[in-house]
Amino acid sequence: MKLKLSLIALSLILISSSSYAVDIQINCPSGGVSATATPAPTATPIPTATVQPSPTSIVGGNNAFTGTNSFALGISVAAGQQIQLNGTDYPTLVRNENQTNPGLIVETKNGTFNGMILEAAANDAFNWALANPSTPTLFITGETQNTTHWVSITHNDTNGVIKTGTGLLDLSNQAVMMNTALTAASTPQIQWATGLGFSTLGSATALYFISGSTPMNHLGSVLYTVSGGSIGFSSNTDASVALPDSEFVRSTAGVIKVTDGSGSTNGWFAQPAAYGYVTGDVTNSTATLANVTGAVVTLKASRNYSFEVTLHISNSTAAEGVKLDFNAGGVTATNFMAMCIIENNNTITATTRLTALNTSCNTATLTGNGVIKISGVIEVNAAGTLQIEAAENSHSTGTLTVSRGSLLYVTDISS
Repeated sequence: MKLKLSLIALSLILISSSSYAVDIQINCPSGGVSATATPAPTATPIPTATVQPSPTSIVGGNNAFTGTNSFALGISVAAGQQIQLNGTDYPTLVRNENQTNPGLIVETKNGTFNGMILEAAANDAFNWALANPSTPTLFITGETQNTTHWVSITHNDTNGVIKTGTGLLDLSNQAVMMNTALTAASTPQIQWATGLGFSTLGSATALYFISGSTPMNHLGSVLYTVSGGSIGFSSNTDASVALPDSEFVRSTAGVIKVTDGSGSTNGWFAQPAAYGYVTGDVTNSTATLANVTGAVVTLKASRNYSFEVTLHISNSTAAEGVKLDFNAGGVTATNFMAMCIIENNNTITATTRLTALNTSCNTATLTGNGVIKISGVIEVNAAGTLQIEAAENSHSTGTLTVSRGSLLYVTDISS
């Protein structure tokens, strides 16, 4: 049989089912026919994933990858499908179609670690040694590698919970807004594990102290306490260490009682605006008025005060007497009125009505020990000190002494 071919050269490549390539070369007209068969290169297994026309993304059902895999435009999965990290018992990324507004959700796995950690890349190899939380929890760590440097946020199926591994929760320079829609029987908006807490109870002007769900003290434009409650004070710097040793207690409508903290023993209530106490004898051997050291108070502008003065006095020369006034301080008065009584050896030797700060109260003779008592009121114009000054009524050889224990006592009587 003769074979005539008009082609100079013809190459055919046949791929057999046994993965061999047959290279047949036919040379015409002068050459014979030669054929060679060589094994085809071994094919590299491909992942069990459907590769889209674009090599930058993959889609499909269960796709498995090993080693480092990089996709320039990301990984796409169908609605309701998951991206599992390191197996079925580890966190999963999912677009949950069951939500009102579907979005990316991180699903934790309680069997291993029911949380997610946000950390610096430099701490990738560090073990934070976190306990497995019972509810899904986000942990945010510090920059320093320390197992207590974290803050967590979760909901324990009863309350929202924020915790720190160490240190305080710092809300400096930030506002904390609480729900104002609560009623008087509502759960506190800020609550401690002991059941005590705070709530606005729907008020825009008050803050309530809560025990369980019961409103107790009320702090607003007025401080309130419930029936049987009290406002206590303690000498201890830490009020949790000791009970108060002084309390204000409601006795009945319009009546407040001061107790020693037991609620039954009466206490003292001091209501001075100020007082001036003479802690040491003050002397003056002249007839020139000078400050009685200690007998001074500072008064506020546009306030009204009542005052009581008790000065214990003596003069080494009886015939040189005593005099005093209130003109040494800087306070000014729109109204000043007082009654001055000087008593010497059980005898009243002078009674003088004072109508101005510089009005003098005096007696020409002071035999033995005496006392000066003054009761008055002052309506302050300009703020300043109310200072008593004293001297001998006349001087030759004597010395006036205002004794230790003398007192100027002032009470604010303004409405």
